[in-house]
Amino acid sequence: FFLIIFENADDPAEVVAVEERDPMYNEEKDFSNLQLTSESGLNAELANRLLQMVPGPIDDSQSEHLRLLQRLEKFGLTEIVMKTDGNCQFRSLSDQLYGSPDHHEYVRQKIVSQLKSEEEVYKDFVDMQYEAYLQKISTDGEWGDHVTLKAASDLFGVKIFVITTYRDTCYYEINPKTEKSTQVMCLSFRVGGEHYNSIVVGKNDDEEASALSEVHLPIVPASWKSCCGMLEALFGSDL
Repeated sequence: FFLIIFENADDPAEVVAVEERDPMYNEEKDFSNLQLTSESGLNAELANRLLQMVPGPIDDSQSEHLRLLQRLEKFGLTEIVMKTDGNCQFRSLSDQLYGSPDHHEYVRQKIVSQLKSEEEVYKDFVDMQYEAYLQKISTDGEWGDHVTLKAASDLFGVKIFVITTYRDTCYYEINPKTEKSTQVMCLSFRVGGEHYNSIVVGKNDDEEASALSEVHLPIVPASWKSCCGMLEALFGSDL
C-alpha cells in the first residue's frame, strides 16, 4: 500500500506527466530514466488479521521509539531508516516512489514546482512570506513540513499516511486535491526527533522490535484517527 501505481499507467502520457524532468532542476544527476516501482503492499490476509486487534494499555512513560515499534510490529510493517541530514521527508517520499531514497533531490524539486504553480492553494498555510518559504524549502537539507507533504499528495494524486509516535494518535492522512490512484504512500514520523522514515511491508530484524510481538498495540480515542480506522480507510469497511 506504499507504492504509487496510476490506474491508467499503461498510458505513457500519464507516466511522463509525473516523471518528466523539471526544467528548473539544474543538478548534474540525470533522473530522466526513473521508473515508478510496481510492487503492491498490504494484502487482504494481513488486513483481516489486523482487524482482530484489541485495545491495550497506554504507559505514559513509554518511549516514542517503543510506541512506534509496537504499532509497526502489529501491522507487519517496518521502517526503512533515512539519513538524518535534513532531507528525511524527501528521502522517504523518494523511497516510496522509486524504491530508493537517493532521488530525494528530484522529489524535492518536483514538490517545489508544485508549490510554485499553485501558490493560492498553499500560501495561507505558511507562516512566513511565501517567496522566502519557497527559497527556504528549495534548499538541500531543509526540513520538509506539512505543506510539502500536502503538495506531494496533490502532485502525485494519492493519499499519504503518516504513522506517528504521538501517544493518542496512531496516524494521520493527507488527501490529494484530485485522487489519481487508490494506492497510498506511508511514512513514519518520530515527533521528538522530527524525523521521517519510509514504511514498507515486512518484519523488522531489530531484536527489540521482534520482542514486541506479544505486546498489545496501544489504541485509545484519538484526536485524529486510530490504527483500526486506518485499515477501514485503506481497505473499506466490508473486510
